[in-house]
Amino acid sequence: MITDRLEFRTIGGAEELLVEELRDTGLTELTVAERRVTGTLAGDPELLPRQRLFSAAALPLGDAAEPDLAPLTASIAGGMINTLVPADRPATFRVGHDSAEIRAALTERLVEGFGWVNDPSDWLINLTRYGERWLAELGPLHWTRRFGRLERLPWSSTPVLAATLVRLAKIGARDRVVDPFCGSGTLLLLAGLGEPGTRLTGSDLDPEAIRLATINLERFGVTAALRAGPAERIELGDHSADRVLANLPFGKRVGSHRSNEKLYPAALREVARILDPRGRAVLLTDDKRLFLDALQRTGGIKIIRERVLTFGGVSPTAYVITPTAGRRKGSRR
Repeated sequence: MITDRLEFRTIGGAEELLVEELRDTGLTELTVAERRVTGTLAGDPELLPRQRLFSAAALPLGDAAEPDLAPLTASIAGGMINTLVPADRPATFRVGHDSAEIRAALTERLVEGFGWVNDPSDWLINLTRYGERWLAELGPLHWTRRFGRLERLPWSSTPVLAATLVRLAKIGARDRVVDPFCGSGTLLLLAGLGEPGTRLTGSDLDPEAIRLATINLERFGVTAALRAGPAERIELGDHSADRVLANLPFGKRVGSHRSNEKLYPAALREVARILDPRGRAVLLTDDKRLFLDALQRTGGIKIIRERVLTFGGVSPTAYVITPTAGRRKGSRR
């Protein structure tokens, strides 16, 4: 039976959601710190690679000057390393550290102690110093190795961010999910992977973004209706969307605060128009004061929850929005 202690990295603000996900896979003794959750895997790890709220998983090796290699020994004997390493070849590894002297010393210890092969270009285990802690990252549990790489724009949502917003949206089977700022399609992709029966619609002002979104969705076998067009004019009927997801332009990597002064009120009016009376929208932005001001002047929708998410040096807020009580009452499609 596998009893490894594993650390999972996520984005700030998603830790409690990751705890729920990991608990469902059978992890116990879960503890939370900023942007990471640690737990004990006791049993079959088969469900673990399918989870989407963590970007990487690792064996914690302590916070001393040198890593504690005892967790590696235990994992080789009957833990995740034993499960992940092919039986017909030795484990490959790399050591990530700024000091060439430390890299050389650790490389020698791993080669002599475990018979591993130093292969920085194709590693299964990466020993690295992450802040004050030593970790042995498990290559097969990195997001890109579990699910594949995505075509991206500089401002594209990361998969873990997208998975977090999708989780907050509480998407149901056969829901129509709309992203009017779809970019390279990450939010739509994660929505489709989570609920294969969803009806996905996306638009973006940039035709190149639509081209990349098409590639990403087709790569994963997810079907969506995509078009190039402005978020201020969504080509859908009134109350036709069960869920709206969007990573709005912050005015930093894309757009500007000045352009958002016109964009946000117009886009929110469209969200209010297309959202089903029993629907829900999850909208992410770091241009918070402008967003709140625009929403207060938009009729028919309200904020029911806010969650600050931290990643990449920014701390935007995910706003969960529903129609007001007057719109919900007695309405049914």
